[in-house]
Amino acid sequence: MRDRLWILLLAFAAVVFLQVAPKSRGASIAMTAAAYDGVSREMYDCSAYVQKVYADCGIEIPRTSYDQAASGNKIFSADLSELRAGDIICFGSEPGAENITHVGIYDGDGRVWHSSSSEGRIKADDLEEWIGNGYEPPYRFAVRILPE
Repeated sequence: MRDRLWILLLAFAAVVFLQVAPKSRGASIAMTAAAYDGVSREMYDCSAYVQKVYADCGIEIPRTSYDQAASGNKIFSADLSELRAGDIICFGSEPGAENITHVGIYDGDGRVWHSSSSEGRIKADDLEEWIGNGYEPPYRFAVRILPE
């Protein structure tokens, strides 16, 4: 119950903040993603978390990681300068949307927000470090849901 109240409070605070100071739609998504920092993974697995953040910003996306990976425009680059805040970062053992097993949200500043199974909470990790150190599952591509 306490976790649910905490989530509602965070979501409300994010929505109020975003109505006051959004820089762009992608920045709004990234700020909303960050508002869930530390929330237990028991509340949201990775794709439910991404779907919830987008829903908090008024955007409907599919529920599963592979369906999220199959939506929007793909960006097949590990060059972070080509990514934008709000892009969905897709990870999987093999290429192809059907093989995506983990997703997160790029914050526009080098980090990916995701629901970490190893730490049991929502957190941010350095995307360049994830790619460079060969963390599992490996980065495959990004998906841009928002228009250019």
